[in-house]
Amino acid sequence: YDTQRIDNLVSAIDGVANSNAEASNLNRLRNRIAAPNLNFNELEDSPVFGVARVKRVQVNVEHLLPANFAARLGYTHAASDNLGEGFRGKLVPYLPKRQVSMGLSWAHAGHGIFTVGPVYRSQRFADESNRVAIAAGWDTEVTAFWEWGRKRWSMEAFVQNLAKKQTARTSGVNLSYRF
Repeated sequence: YDTQRIDNLVSAIDGVANSNAEASNLNRLRNRIAAPNLNFNELEDSPVFGVARVKRVQVNVEHLLPANFAARLGYTHAASDNLGEGFRGKLVPYLPKRQVSMGLSWAHAGHGIFTVGPVYRSQRFADESNRVAIAAGWDTEVTAFWEWGRKRWSMEAFVQNLAKKQTARTSGVNLSYRF
């Protein structure tokens, strides 16, 4: 269970100060030392709002399976209330009320891991005024991580947005050398 009150900086001239979020994913630049996991609670974009209260209840179950497999199932129920001037009673952008996440991972002899993770999100909104609705639906992400050469070399490949028709797929490869 988690409850938060978020107070972002709001200017009478410029509006909400967090509206120009960094577009690059600097996390991709860090050196990998362990196999990455999918972040099932990551929002689709940075929510832009002034003040809000968010309450979340989350339940996760993870289980090791035979043959180097692991399974994960998670459920999150969120209640949000925008407290900003002119937006009272609206929902926080990009935060679904209900989210179900699943994951299946396969590890290969300590050198690599392959993970697939579908996520269901209930209807949510892309804006603070709750006028731009995002339909409920599924999304899927696939990642593969491999290390070799006494763990000096590592490679991560990923594909995101596999099930969202309204969003372009994102894919990439991160190759790292540690010395």
